[in-house]
Amino acid sequence: KKGDFTTAATEYRLSTIGDPENFKGYYAHGSAVWKMAAEAKKNGDDAEFEELSSVVLNDLNKVIELGTDDQETTIAVYQTMGDVQYSNGDLAAAQEAYKKAVALSPENYNLLITMGERFYNENDYDNAAAMFQDAMSVKERLNLIDADDASVYSSLGHSLSQLNRREEAIAAYEKVLEIDPTDNNTK
Repeated sequence: KKGDFTTAATEYRLSTIGDPENFKGYYAHGSAVWKMAAEAKKNGDDAEFEELSSVVLNDLNKVIELGTDDQETTIAVYQTMGDVQYSNGDLAAAQEAYKKAVALSPENYNLLITMGERFYNENDYDNAAAMFQDAMSVKERLNLIDADDASVYSSLGHSLSQLNRREEAIAAYEKVLEIDPTDNNTK
């Protein structure tokens, strides 16, 4: 519907009424409503955001209940559940959903970095360090390290510093300087 998420959500909801056993309709509806919820949050309408995010979680739970043999969809469902729960401030539920997504796709370094950032933002440095290390291990093995990874290594170094794991923190900061020798925050 080219950005008309309200109309799309209505049509997807109708598809779930027509075929209540088809997970795709619930997933599509939840995805459209999540876009609407994000817009409500951006506009500062917290009540609308909460109402819409509840609808999204109901749809995503229905997808899980119905089941799917499409692993990518299942991963996306858990990741979206994590995003919704994180946005609602339910950090424990968000991390649980993210962990389920990672269990299905342990090489998904973008998801691992997202989880690391969420743990980091909550000062859970132990879990943040583990996620960042896993993500960067995958990227290193696949030879995918790029300039954007300097910030990940910096966050990893800070997490390790907070845990008094000094030698590991220094190694992470050295990676920052390998990627970006001009990084003045690490020198």
